[in-house]
Amino acid sequence: TIQWYQNDIEIKSTTKQKIESKPDGTQILTVNRVDLTDGGQFKIVATNPQGTVTSTCNVDVLMKPKIDGKVQDVQTVIDEPAELNVKLSGLPKPKIEWFKNGQPLIIDNKRMKIIEKPDGVSLIIDNTQLDDKGAYTLKATNKAGEIESPKISLNVTAVQPKLKSDLQPTLNVTKNEPIVLTIQADGKPKPQVNWFKGNEEIPVDQPGIKMVEENDNTYKLIIDKATEKDQGEYSAIVQNPGGQIKTKKTNVTVTKSPEFVSKPIDTTVKQNETATIECQIDALPLPKITLLRDGKPLTPKDGIEQTFDAVNHRLIIRVKNARVDQSGTLTCKLENPIGSTETSFKLNVTAAPTISKGLTDQECLLGKELRLTVVSSASPQPTVKWFKNNVELKNVGTKANDDTYELVIPNVKPEDEGAYKVVITNPLGEQESQCKLIVIEPTDIKCDFPEQQTIQVGKPIKLECHVNGRPQPEVTWTKDGKEIKPSDHIQITKNPDGTCSLTIKEATPDDKGVYKVVCKNKLQTREAQTQIQVASPLKFNTTLKDTIAQVGQSVTLDVDCEGLPKPTIKWLFNGQEITTSAKYKIESKGSLTRLTIPKADLIDTGVYEVVVSNGLETIKAQSKVDVCIKPKVEGKPTDINVNIGEPAKLQCKISASPAPTIVWLKDGQPLKPSDNVTPHTEPDGTQTLIFKSTQMTDKAMYTCQVTNVGGTAEVKLNLNVQQIKPTLKSDLI
Repeated sequence: TIQWYQNDIEIKSTTKQKIESKPDGTQILTVNRVDLTDGGQFKIVATNPQGTVTSTCNVDVLMKPKIDGKVQDVQTVIDEPAELNVKLSGLPKPKIEWFKNGQPLIIDNKRMKIIEKPDGVSLIIDNTQLDDKGAYTLKATNKAGEIESPKISLNVTAVQPKLKSDLQPTLNVTKNEPIVLTIQADGKPKPQVNWFKGNEEIPVDQPGIKMVEENDNTYKLIIDKATEKDQGEYSAIVQNPGGQIKTKKTNVTVTKSPEFVSKPIDTTVKQNETATIECQIDALPLPKITLLRDGKPLTPKDGIEQTFDAVNHRLIIRVKNARVDQSGTLTCKLENPIGSTETSFKLNVTAAPTISKGLTDQECLLGKELRLTVVSSASPQPTVKWFKNNVELKNVGTKANDDTYELVIPNVKPEDEGAYKVVITNPLGEQESQCKLIVIEPTDIKCDFPEQQTIQVGKPIKLECHVNGRPQPEVTWTKDGKEIKPSDHIQITKNPDGTCSLTIKEATPDDKGVYKVVCKNKLQTREAQTQIQVASPLKFNTTLKDTIAQVGQSVTLDVDCEGLPKPTIKWLFNGQEITTSAKYKIESKGSLTRLTIPKADLIDTGVYEVVVSNGLETIKAQSKVDVCIKPKVEGKPTDINVNIGEPAKLQCKISASPAPTIVWLKDGQPLKPSDNVTPHTEPDGTQTLIFKSTQMTDKAMYTCQVTNVGGTAEVKLNLNVQQIKPTLKSDLI
């Protein structure tokens, strides 16, 4: 029996796999329309009773390489990977070759690798470069044939540089310190950086300069030691095939705080010669140079010059025609915006003593401090001696400062007056200066008289005072501002002990006034004064009298008084002061004073008083003034006719002020009131004589006599008493 196997699986005859046996014993297995599943190991097994034989063979199913689908062009950025993919089939597995621009591509399996995939193959290019750009093709070959893929275009582009960190606008660097300019820039491919100073590119190999590239895309320009010549404007250009970019410009300044490389040294020079002092300085920017003495800048009049050699940084200080007053410690101060420094040195000018300010004559107040001062320059330092009246003064004198010497007398006394001298000596010579001291004292005055005094006429006036002062003051007496000269009436004396006096033997009224004594010397003028009143007792030559006046009349009150000082006069009415007005007129002439009431009225009645005073005494006088209205009959009184036995009234109306006294007369004789006849006065001034029952004896002429201080008035009234003729009230029958 015959059995066929494919990959150890028995095959049965089908339309796909047809098994045939020829008569001659040939065994045939026919596989129709071969496909990939038909490959493998085929085995035939023949078996009979005698045994079994086997024969095997391998059948490979071939398929010509074939490109499946379309290839895609690839776009990438430099340094990025690129993957070129081709979908491919073929049996046996085809051999792959890659071509670039028609030329075989060498695959190093490092940067370039071929990756087989189930459905094809890929060409991987790591870190693509610009020269990787081109047209790529794939050639696949196997036993069945070969095929070449369509072209795949690989486009590799560069990324223009971009600044991540730019230069700063300014950079300040300390001299001899490194200058480091730093930028950060990205770009593909990695950019190249070129550095510039101004418009000139900085060579890479310039000594002292390094151009550094660090891993984080940082680029640095490093100048090891900054110098003045390194100042300027710096920039960089960053470029790659993708383009270029310029950095901002940075202005680099190199600075240094001032420093003395070599310091000025102490120098000694003779007077009138030239001293030269040098020093070396270093500073950026160049410093301001100031020479000082005692903290104050020197001026041209100090005679010390300075010049600066900016190239060599050398300062030269020259002292021409050196003077002793230029000796001392000088300070050289260097300043720039970065800092400052200073150093001091001594200049010593040797010379014999010279006196630039000598002693001068002095006047000093008694008890005050005196300073005799001399200004002298000398080198070396001199010895100084003081003399009074050519006698050396021991343990006196002080040195106020480098060139000033003083003799101090703290409390000047009269015995300090005299001639003073100072002698200044050093090994090179000697100088002296002299002066006179005069001790002076302000004027002082003590007076034995009061500020005000009163002297009686005929009594002596004596004013005394004591004056002193250095020099002795002049004494002048004045009265009311005019100088008094000695005369027979006035005696003026001045004694050596300072006692001064003014005497008037017998005071007169003309001696009253303000007396002043004036004491004067060159320092001060002092004065004292007294006001003298020459007095005589006050008295009235004529005095006031009581006065009676009618309403409307003028009233005049006169008083004549005298006394010294001249008195003041005051008028009072009922205790109240009166002054000149429309109501009153007050006049004074000499010792006479008059008070006039031009038109008197009833209200002017009262007590008038004159008060005479001169500040020393007061006298007074009074006058009683009565202002009255003279009695006056009002209307026309009438006579009265009555029958005997009837009552009667005689009446008249009288006006008067003050109230008058009333007297009734009967036939010229005073009437005595009785029970039958009584007088009566009404408030309105009506006067009434009342008869209760008239009698024949009452018949008469009656007179009402009215009297006051103003005068008298009379009213005559007749009372007629008539008898009644008898009448028969009842006759005889």
